[in-house]
Amino acid sequence: MITISILYRFLIAIFLCFLNVTQWFHRIIIHFISRNPYTITVNIDVSRNDPLNITNGPVDKIQFNKPTQVLAMIINERIPDSDLWKFISNSIVFFQKLNIEHLIIYDYEGYIKAREASIMDYVHTCDKKIQSSQLLPTIHFLSLIDCSQTLTKVAQTVCQQVIENQLNCDAIQTDTIDRCYTKLSTIPEINLALIIGPIKSALGLHPWLTRLTEFIMIDSYKQMQTTNSYINIVQRYNQIEQRQGR
Repeated sequence: MITISILYRFLIAIFLCFLNVTQWFHRIIIHFISRNPYTITVNIDVSRNDPLNITNGPVDKIQFNKPTQVLAMIINERIPDSDLWKFISNSIVFFQKLNIEHLIIYDYEGYIKAREASIMDYVHTCDKKIQSSQLLPTIHFLSLIDCSQTLTKVAQTVCQQVIENQLNCDAIQTDTIDRCYTKLSTIPEINLALIIGPIKSALGLHPWLTRLTEFIMIDSYKQMQTTNSYINIVQRYNQIEQRQGR
């Protein structure tokens, strides 16, 4: 029993060490990319039209042409607080009208997640103002820490199953980890992800969530200031043929 306990602690220590190395590697990549930025341009119509004031008419003309219940906004730039609340609220209002069920707002550092409470207060105020009959999507504020904690839980669960003889070490395969992750994660796989900012990377968002995801790159949140800019994003997504996995 003592030997098993030592083995269990040893496996956890190895995993945590690997996690630290991974986070260090992420920081190196971010530093390198930040020094060598590149851009993928999305043509956005920036004619003025506040999403909070849109009627059903403009949005009724554009809908997703494929099943799209889960959307992620991967924000890789620091948005000033003066713009952050309105940007997040406008995004929620627009995608609410397209019947998105889950909206993931991910930033690597957790800057946005730290403001979750005040942002959601603003969102609920705006939702009451427009008197929408549709329910708000489920909002998930995530950062790299959340993803790391989920991976830690997966490792602990697998190790515990080995200790309790529910699982043989030799039987651990990719599918084993997939099933364990799916069971522990509360977030479904993402259909569409908007990568917003100069760094064109998911920056630690779990690959388990993005196996069938279509990515659209947007240089800055400033290109998502109008109803037309959101509509253009949906139109581009609709032109992409549905991927069936890799």
